[in-house]
Amino acid sequence: MIFNDIVGQEFAVKILKRAVETGKIAGSYLFWGPEGAGKKRTALSFARALDCEKSDLIILEPRGPVRRHHIGTIREMQDFVSLRSLYGGWKVVVMGEAHRMTEEAAASLLKILEEPPAKTLFILVSSRPENLFKTILSRCQAVRFSPQPLPPETRAWRKEILNWKFVPDNIFQISQKIADNKDADNKQVFIIDTLHLLFTRFRDVLFIKEGVGEVLNKDYEKELRNQAGTMSLAALWGMLQAIIQAQIEICRQVNSRLVLDTLFLTLAKTCKRNVRNN
Repeated sequence: MIFNDIVGQEFAVKILKRAVETGKIAGSYLFWGPEGAGKKRTALSFARALDCEKSDLIILEPRGPVRRHHIGTIREMQDFVSLRSLYGGWKVVVMGEAHRMTEEAAASLLKILEEPPAKTLFILVSSRPENLFKTILSRCQAVRFSPQPLPPETRAWRKEILNWKFVPDNIFQISQKIADNKDADNKQVFIIDTLHLLFTRFRDVLFIKEGVGEVLNKDYEKELRNQAGTMSLAALWGMLQAIIQAQIEICRQVNSRLVLDTLFLTLAKTCKRNVRNN
């Protein structure tokens, strides 16, 4: 059943289920709450509940050296929503870290939200809604997500990922760990969580190296700072882009084994280039 993989967010799920059952879907939503609360996963479940086809879903993530949504992101969004659904259903736009918009991008997004196309749903995902334009907030139905305690097995896997020695020979061990997970019902969630952990790890290393932003994995900051001294910016950007692409493809239900094989091959090659260059 849809929404069954969303744990500990009964309030948010209740709001979204009621919207689907009554057909009273807001034009835009703001899913806000702390990192790791399952906001993006819930957004994708909401899209599935509306029978949104893979081709009618787009996930936008911030880009560039300081990770921002620039005007190019909004133009990509405009191109996407301007096309009618191939199946006559809903088109869904999910914007990750929406608070990272530039002023120009935010102003352009506001114009779209003021006159949204028919049967088009915008879901802004943010852990810092106070950084969004008030005029954008006023256009969105806010759905709050609560912080969630990590179960023991998730804490152990997080520790393993964040402590991993990222050398080429070790990278494929993560892929093998995923392949060894025989729980078919939870495997997709496990993959999504693993990709998120990998992303936050390299995001933190990049931010440390650049001296910007806040470290998310504060309890592993020492290890991450050590890694920042061994990895080039090019390697970090290559890894982050590969992980983002894998996240998008997994969310679009592309063959997970193929996506992961491609991702870890890319990570291994990037890691080898980094070792040679150092």
